[in-house]
Amino acid sequence: MSIKIQAVVAATVLTFSAGGLAAQDRPTPFGRTQGISAIIMVRETFAQSNLAAVIRDEPGTASTPLVALKRSAITPELVYRALTSISENRTKHNGPPQKRATMVLSSDANFEAVPDEDAPWVTALITKLSAAPLRDIPGVGRFPAVSFAIDKTTLRSK
Repeated sequence: MSIKIQAVVAATVLTFSAGGLAAQDRPTPFGRTQGISAIIMVRETFAQSNLAAVIRDEPGTASTPLVALKRSAITPELVYRALTSISENRTKHNGPPQKRATMVLSSDANFEAVPDEDAPWVTALITKLSAAPLRDIPGVGRFPAVSFAIDKTTLRSK
């Protein structure tokens, strides 16, 4: 009888570690960023060649986070991770930061795969970025950029 109980416990642990609990802990862009708008811009390069993205979040509830992506480094995984960084930062600060927060993502980092339910909107965003018009980004310059609303319901329903 104890062998059967141990087998059930072992199977349960394997089930949760294989996807049940792990999926709940997976980083997501839909934490403290639900409903906010971000500006996503494309750069040809950064001063530091090993950077793939720089994410800037400003203080204040009306602030608009800025994601700068290196054109040659853009992948669905990078885009998803950059948006997730905003959510993680706002979770850490319980909302917008008290002072400017800057996060960087390295070109040589390995990012998790985009979840299947988010792959279509991430691909569509990358397509928009490839044809983005030039836009004045205050304090940064003129770059191809799009505004992007982070809304789980809207994005996953498409």
